[in-house]
Amino acid sequence: MSYKFTKEELEELLVDYNKIALKELDLPSQVCIWDETLRDGEQSPTVYLTLDEKIHLVKLMDEIGVKLIAVGFPAVSESEKNIVKTIVNEDCKRATILGIARPKKEDIDACISADLSEIVVFMPVSPIFRKTLKETPEEQLEKIDSAIHYAKDNGLKVNWVSEDGTRCDFDHLKNVIQTAINAGAERIVLGDTVGVLTPHSTSYMIKKIKEEVIKSFKKEIPIGIHTHNMQISAYLHKWLR
Repeated sequence: MSYKFTKEELEELLVDYNKIALKELDLPSQVCIWDETLRDGEQSPTVYLTLDEKIHLVKLMDEIGVKLIAVGFPAVSESEKNIVKTIVNEDCKRATILGIARPKKEDIDACISADLSEIVVFMPVSPIFRKTLKETPEEQLEKIDSAIHYAKDNGLKVNWVSEDGTRCDFDHLKNVIQTAINAGAERIVLGDTVGVLTPHSTSYMIKKIKEEVIKSFKKEIPIGIHTHNMQISAYLHKWLR
């Protein structure tokens, strides 16, 4: 098939305002994908993946360059732990395999038993969850600090997720993130657990966290967001200097 115009000619003959508009935005210099299909995706009604299907999907994502793949919650059951362990030992070439854990010793021990080298520690931090769980802000900070130190002491790389962070009072969210980083978390993720953010409010919150929390540290801390309004989870970060 022949075309009347080449790609180069089209670039000269057509004005692309999409490209022009993007130049004015403060876009990340690097974007990484953190996939939750095998973990969070399986929580959707009627969705169930066999071990073979999970391995197949992991290999495909590894091949196309997905950076982080969360594959399960080892503490849920012995079966789940064995599934995670099997996937970890598939020897991905590019992707890092993640397992999730609450800030509890037994959850972290299950991740260690699953041969994971990197984990995600998460906790719901919003006022409504604190009231439901009967936890004070100070108790939550103590749990986060203790759990991350325990994981680091056992050789694990740690990512911290502020579950329901998009409905959290900012003073507590700030303290949570600072505590996680000080304890050794290497990546920070804001969880929009019930999908309340719009694109505008997403930008507002990420900028506020970067300006008021992340920049106070003298090291590079990748920051990302875990979204739910479209049933996708992405890890987006900009290396801060």
